[in-house]
Amino acid sequence: MQLRQILAVLQKQNKYVTLQRHVARLLIQQRVLRLHVMVPSVTNLVRRSNSELVLN
Repeated sequence: MQLRQILAVLQKQNKYVTLQRHVARLLIQQRVLRLHVMVPSVTNLVRRSNSELVLN
């Protein structure tokens, strides 16, 4: 293999790894967002209970 061929192969591998990292990051963000939607935060629960107290 010539140097140009080696560099081309390495560049393709680098793009593939970068794509893998990007997909992994998106999947992690999606799971974190889904977790936030499923589990209300404590501050939201406190705000909700305070507003219900004020409304009642």
